[in-house]
Amino acid sequence: MTQTVGVLVQSLETLGGGERVAVNLCNALEPIFDIRLIQFYENESVYPVSPTIQTYYVDKIKGKLRHKFFRYASKLRSLIKALHLDVLIVVGKFSWPIIAMLSTLGLPVKVVFWEQGTLEAAQYVRNTLKKKLFGSFQQKCINYRSDVIVTLTDKERINYGQKFSETKDKVVSIYNFINTNQPLPAYASDSREIISVGRIDYAKGYEYLIEVASRVMPNHLDWQWHIYGTGNRNYMASLQQTIDDLGLTKQVILKGSHNHILDIYSQYSFLVFTSRFEGFGLVLLEAMLKGLPLVSFDIYSGPSDMIHNGKNGYLVAPFDVDAMASHVETLINDRELRMRMHDEAHDYIVEFSEEAIIDKWVNLINSLSSR
Repeated sequence: MTQTVGVLVQSLETLGGGERVAVNLCNALEPIFDIRLIQFYENESVYPVSPTIQTYYVDKIKGKLRHKFFRYASKLRSLIKALHLDVLIVVGKFSWPIIAMLSTLGLPVKVVFWEQGTLEAAQYVRNTLKKKLFGSFQQKCINYRSDVIVTLTDKERINYGQKFSETKDKVVSIYNFINTNQPLPAYASDSREIISVGRIDYAKGYEYLIEVASRVMPNHLDWQWHIYGTGNRNYMASLQQTIDDLGLTKQVILKGSHNHILDIYSQYSFLVFTSRFEGFGLVLLEAMLKGLPLVSFDIYSGPSDMIHNGKNGYLVAPFDVDAMASHVETLINDRELRMRMHDEAHDYIVEFSEEAIIDKWVNLINSLSSR
């Protein structure tokens, strides 16, 4: 009998890696399982969901989250029961997993928490006592109620087990995946445009990007640096003001969101990634697929799983702006090097193929019946 699998996200209206991989997983699992996509908010998805996948919404409830918390939990619990879910996959901490964990208490549904960040990154956003207490309680709920916790890297799997002994036997690591069954596109070797992609917020380290640009771009007035993503308006306004103050207005351009971001990577020369922390760094994988050389800070989790230093890009000591500027300068000046790195890109992408990763998900879901 085909299992019914629910995938829970907060919403799909924003351009983010977690949202994108949630849709990718739904679409890939749909031929194998009976997939139900569940969102807290009803809105139009910026990612293409298979038309055969049914989408459900937890009713909109007005008021602050603390006032509607138990009503959301009650609504979600009723929906899980009505759908007769065998498995519920909760996608990241942005999907309010505490609600899902409490909603499923006493129900026969198996719960998979799919971690989209890292425990290290969580410390950055818990910057008040209230947030620290809430984060700690939410993590306890995840650890207690989840039948399986899926991390994006093996490093984070080990970290979970070391920090929370109760999770040691229930944590597995599965990479995010990408459809690799497509030819490596022709490289735009004459392009004079650099690309960066990601939600516009503190975590993505765009202040470092602008610092790098201020060291490099004035030496190359025929080059531009395009940044794709949306986020906090005040933060975006602050970045734009810094760009303007440095005289980079015509070279460093905030492009906003793009609903078909995969289609435009191949227009660019290379990608630069300045995140302070990541769970994985899906944009690196997408850029690899399109053959772009990569330059990234070697942060705790993500980039070192994809970048082979000096082969398909460069790993830079975290937040060393001078070193990153040097590597960006090198790639701008060396067209032949960029072309060699383009040719290397697909050599390292096989382990992130949809076929390899979906096999792991199918085996995991099928194994839950015996847990």
